[in-house]
Amino acid sequence: MLYRIFSKNNFFAFALLPILLVGLRARLLFHHQIPLLENVQTPLWELFYNTLKANPSYLHGAAIILTLISALAVNRLTNHYNFTQRQTNLAGFFYIVFCSGFIMVQELQPILIFVPFFIIAMERLFQGVIHPNPMRHCFEATLWVSTASLFYGKGIWFFPLLFLAMAMMRIFNLKSFIAASIGLILPYLFATTYYLLINQLQHYADTTLETMLTPIAFFNHTVISQIYLAITTFFVLISLLSAIRRLTMVKIITRKYYRLIIWTVFFPSALVFTPYFSFDVLPVIAIGASVAAATMMHNWQKNSFKEAIILILISITVLTQWLVG
Repeated sequence: MLYRIFSKNNFFAFALLPILLVGLRARLLFHHQIPLLENVQTPLWELFYNTLKANPSYLHGAAIILTLISALAVNRLTNHYNFTQRQTNLAGFFYIVFCSGFIMVQELQPILIFVPFFIIAMERLFQGVIHPNPMRHCFEATLWVSTASLFYGKGIWFFPLLFLAMAMMRIFNLKSFIAASIGLILPYLFATTYYLLINQLQHYADTTLETMLTPIAFFNHTVISQIYLAITTFFVLISLLSAIRRLTMVKIITRKYYRLIIWTVFFPSALVFTPYFSFDVLPVIAIGASVAAATMMHNWQKNSFKEAIILILISITVLTQWLVG
């Protein structure tokens, strides 16, 4: 039933996405405690957070809206670049499900602002592949991510992924590198100038470095959370293997897009093993995982099997957020 609904790209399936998101955030809506800022945060994020923290409902509402924007952006990315060979809402559906397992991922965090900017950067790189002079697209891609990192300080760690993507998609050259470097520096140059004018440059520099390099607390697993991670990880790995297998059957240009989609899963997953990241990067991992999962589901033949897989994923997601938090 759910596969048949979300596998189509019509208004009914589109309208069900926010309903599904709110339904899977029921535990969050009953969680009235204000999320605490555990680590040093960037000044822009503190300004955004302090504006909303007077009422927990504002924080939860902002988290839901930002997650919905990201889900719709993943949907658009999937359909516009024809990853599934058909128009669908499955990618947005999987993104919502993958981001709903843990309360700490559902709560308002700076990475929720980072994700839509990162998806836009991916699209700019995709556009650069078909353009004879991709310098402007590389500049815009790093500019979007650099601007987002003013909210999510650890976003600066994702710049190597962008340069790796340029190399994989054959748009990396000296001009592109210079343009991308300018896009990286420009937002920080403006921010530095602003804080210099208000005599808070030292505070801004110290806060930025602490945000980038401060270790964060690791998540304490339970049996339920380990089962949830095992099931979702296995499903994502199967999806990625299916995507890799399809690389020889798609157009060369689509093959280049797939490489970045795959690396948006592996690169953030590798960051989780460092002291500076934890489950907070799940919204980024979910981008590539959602595209790969939607592609694999459309390639399977038996609808009954697809429906069973979707029900298992939703069931384990709901069970985990209520029993683990």
